[in-house]
Amino acid sequence: MPLNLTKIAFGAQSYGDIENWYAARRSPNLTTRYRPTKWEECIGGSLYWIHQHSIVARSEILGFSETSDGRWSIDLKPELVRVHPRPSARIKAGAISRANRRATWHRARTSAMPFRASWRASWSGWA
Repeated sequence: MPLNLTKIAFGAQSYGDIENWYAARRSPNLTTRYRPTKWEECIGGSLYWIHQHSIVARSEILGFSETSDGRWSIDLKPELVRVHPRPSARIKAGAISRANRRATWHRARTSAMPFRASWRASWSGWA
């Protein structure tokens, strides 16, 4: 069973922007710095496009090729298949962990405040 990849459609204002990007290219491909570890298993799988925290489309992965500058190209089938939008677990998990980090930082910061206030009050007479 082939593996799938996800790609955030950064800068796309709508699904139409992704379609226009595809229409402007004869052989759509993406470049990336590193080739996936299990790249052979990704061939035949799909690259799912994420837009506004939802998976909105997919493209079949045809292969991987190295470019002249040492980067890797993900070669895609020139057909964009629209899928029923569904929330991306990857994006939701990232948003939740960011919210938890902020809440933890806030709790740590506010729990230390009474100690600091009492410390300052105890030393205020010494100044």
